[in-house]
Amino acid sequence: MLCLDDKFGIWPLIEYNGWRYFPLPSMVGDVGKRLQQMKDFNSRDDDVILASCYKAGTHWIHEITSMLLNQTTEYNTKHWTSLNLQLEWPEDYKFAEAMSEQRLLQSHLPFEFLPTAHINKGAKIIYVSRNPKDRDVSMYNFLHGKIGWPDMTWNEYFDKFVLNDDIYGGWFNHAKQYIDAIKHKKANICQVLYEDMWLDPIKHTTRLADFLEVPYDDTFIKEVVKKCSFHELKNKKIDITVTIHPEGKSTLFRKGNIHPEGKSTLFRKGNIHPEGKSTLFRKGNIHPEGKSTLFRKEGKSTLFRKGNIHPEGKSTLFRKGKLGDWKNWFTVSQNEQFDALYRKEMKNVDVNFVFEPSGPI
Repeated sequence: MLCLDDKFGIWPLIEYNGWRYFPLPSMVGDVGKRLQQMKDFNSRDDDVILASCYKAGTHWIHEITSMLLNQTTEYNTKHWTSLNLQLEWPEDYKFAEAMSEQRLLQSHLPFEFLPTAHINKGAKIIYVSRNPKDRDVSMYNFLHGKIGWPDMTWNEYFDKFVLNDDIYGGWFNHAKQYIDAIKHKKANICQVLYEDMWLDPIKHTTRLADFLEVPYDDTFIKEVVKKCSFHELKNKKIDITVTIHPEGKSTLFRKGNIHPEGKSTLFRKGNIHPEGKSTLFRKGNIHPEGKSTLFRKEGKSTLFRKGNIHPEGKSTLFRKGKLGDWKNWFTVSQNEQFDALYRKEMKNVDVNFVFEPSGPI
């Protein structure tokens, strides 16, 4: 998630120690201090951290993990809780510290910034990774059209952000840190490759359940896999962002929203208020002038500017969910440049990504 308003936009990025970060409210100011706060986070024995680069399949694996931990096939609807458990997002950890239930934490930052206590006590870490070509294309589409993000073509993005890999510690650095930690057993990490889960979800959901040490049977695993398929997530998971867009369009899922007519399934008529009025954002209910007090700071939204995420209300979170989509974007020259960069950066790194299906899927 990214904050999108005049004060805390997603551009320009914050530069610190050779890397660039999105200017989240928590990261504005002393970045070094904030990163140290993450390392000092008071982790509990039963905490689970979901670690990944942006657009590596985080929300997909988060949903699977949430179902396994909670022993349910109901979708996680605690969106605000999930957001506040992303280690680099909140400005303080009061929300997380007040929780009594098991916490599923999340971070998009490299291994070096994970809580020291969590690593030292051997608490569980799920590392989600995805082949960098598909991930780069997904990242481009995620950022493209965001309010505040510079308008640029794929070719421009490739030169500025794919070859110059420096956002949030960079994909190569991120991957090498976690893979090195796994190889040398620096922490209790289960690696989940996006492509493996995509090609054989039963096998790898079962492996994830074993790592989490949760009870399961074949029926439960199959139901989790079914509920967490891309199609099911995209069409059935409650999407609260339709209440943010003035036309009720989804800013979470592209095409189809949640309701076949694009209507909100959370604040629809008769669902919460008998007259169909919103009890969360309606005029006079929370703020005397009808302003939202959920996503604002000093009267300004720190998450949604002008009421949406994408100027046309399109989803930038669940786009296609395909393997090998990069072939529709990379030119022959770009593919050759990237392959050369990959060979240089990932030399002697023990990981094998699937870059395209080997046959019909």
